[in-house]
Amino acid sequence: MLAVATVAVVIGNALVLMLGPWLVDIVYALPGVPGDRYGLSGDDRRALAITGLESVRPFSSSAGLELATLPDGLPAFTEAEVVHMDDVRSVITGFVVAWIAGMIAIASYAFFSPPGRTRADLCRGLSAGATGCLVLVAVTGLAMLVAFDTAFTVFHGLFFEGDSWRFSNSDTLLRLYPQEFWMAAGAMIVGLVVVQAIALLLVMRRVRRAAG
Repeated sequence: MLAVATVAVVIGNALVLMLGPWLVDIVYALPGVPGDRYGLSGDDRRALAITGLESVRPFSSSAGLELATLPDGLPAFTEAEVVHMDDVRSVITGFVVAWIAGMIAIASYAFFSPPGRTRADLCRGLSAGATGCLVLVAVTGLAMLVAFDTAFTVFHGLFFEGDSWRFSNSDTLLRLYPQEFWMAAGAMIVGLVVVQAIALLLVMRRVRRAAG
């Protein structure tokens, strides 16, 4: 239970950090991330990208997407794009719920378990969860490096129905979030998970040594 909860918390921490507007600014500034091939200015593209990001935050809504317009006054997002972003929000909400449940599980064990077992079992559980995160990252990272397109397709197949997540290059979602955007964002999530997992392993090692 502790190991699974730890995996949920570590991944949830990374995901929550990625939901801020800074993600758009950092990724757009990276070399290799293309601009909009259909002429959106940097400011307009950034504003729409942040609107999209805000729409997938847990317990938010699609109102911003429905009201967003392109510089020519036309709706920025089609109905299919809005529906897909609703689906994305549902998936992210599920991850955030698991994140909260994981934190509650770890805290409950720490406060309500028998005193004689709490520290040792807590250390073992957190260490196992951190190790599990590193294994998961290694497998996922290898899949992304070897065959990003296949890994991307499999990931979407797990969470979305049919081809509801596929759009043309002229659709706003792909103009705002091209494949290079998700490659960079995925690398950031991997990095955040790895840093947390290694830090947790080091802390648990020190705690075990201190406890003899």
